[in-house]
Amino acid sequence: MLNFQEAVQVFDDFYLNNLIFPPEPHNLYEPCRYTLEGAGKKIRPVLCMMAYQLFREDFTEDVFHTALSFEMFHNFTLIHDDIMDNAAVRRGRPSVFNRFGQTAAILSGDVMNICAYDRLAKVSDDVKLVQLLRLFNRTAIEICEGQQLDMDFEQRNDVVLEAYIEMIRLKTSVLLAACLKAGGILADTTAANMEGLYRYGIHLGIAFQIQDDLLDTFGTEESIGKQPGGDIRANKKTALSIALEQEMGREAFGREMSSILRTEGAEKYTGVKRLYEQYGVDKQVRKMVQHYTDSAFRDLQSIDVPDDRKQHLQVLTQYLLKRTK
Repeated sequence: MLNFQEAVQVFDDFYLNNLIFPPEPHNLYEPCRYTLEGAGKKIRPVLCMMAYQLFREDFTEDVFHTALSFEMFHNFTLIHDDIMDNAAVRRGRPSVFNRFGQTAAILSGDVMNICAYDRLAKVSDDVKLVQLLRLFNRTAIEICEGQQLDMDFEQRNDVVLEAYIEMIRLKTSVLLAACLKAGGILADTTAANMEGLYRYGIHLGIAFQIQDDLLDTFGTEESIGKQPGGDIRANKKTALSIALEQEMGREAFGREMSSILRTEGAEKYTGVKRLYEQYGVDKQVRKMVQHYTDSAFRDLQSIDVPDDRKQHLQVLTQYLLKRTK
C-alpha cells in the first residue's frame, strides 16, 4: 500500500502523461495548463486512490481516470471561485482571473469542467460508470449550492455556526467524500464501507475547511502562499467571525465591528484578529477542528478492513489537522 506522498507521485506520473490539452485555441487551453501545472496538494485524487487501496492492491486505469476527473473538476471550481471572490492570488501565483482576465477564466473553467466529465467517461466498467456519474453529478450540484450559500452569507447578519457548517459541508466536504466513495465503488466494496468512507470524507472536509479559516487569519504569507487576512478584508463569514459574534452577543459585536470595518488593510486585519484572541475564539475554533477530526477517525475505524490498511489514511488525517498551509 502507498502512503500519501507515494500516491501523489504515482498520480503525477499518470497525470503528466495523460493530461494533454489541444494547442489551439491557445487562449482557451493555456489557462487550463497554467492551473493544473500549479496544482496544489492533490488531496482529492489521492483520497480516491487511497480509498481504493483499502480493498485492492494494484491500481486500474479506471482508478486513475476517476481520480483525474475529480482533480480537474476541483480546479475548475477554483477558477470560477476566484472570479466570484475577485481573488488575485491562488497557490502563491496570480489567479487565472488575474493573469488571463475574466472572460478567459470563465471559458477555460467551463472547458475544464467538460474535460472532467470526458475523463470520467473513460471508465471501462459501465455499471461502475453509472454509479460514479450519479455521485459526480450530485456532488457538483451540492458544491454549487454551497458556493451560493457562501455568497449569500456575506450579505446576512444572522448566520449561526450550524448554518455555516452546512455550507462548508456542501462547498468543501462533499467533494472529499465523493472522492473517497468513488474509490470504494471502483474497489467493489460493500455499501456499508462506501457510506463509512463518505462520512469520513464529510467530517474530514469540515475539519479541513475550519482549519483553512484559522490559517487565513493566523497563518503566514510564506506558509499559506497568499497574504493572510483575506477573509477579514473581504468581510467573509468564517467559523471565527461567527463564533466571535456568538461569544460577544450580536449588539456588542455589531458596535465593535462597525468601528473596525471602517478601517482598511492591515489595520482592519489586526483589529479583527485582536478580537479573536481577546475572546478566545481561536481556541474555540481549534476545538471544533479537533471535534470533526475525531469524528473522521471514528468513521475510518468503522470501515471493515484490517487496521493496518487504514494507517496511511490515519496519518493523512493527522497531517491535515496540523498543517500550516
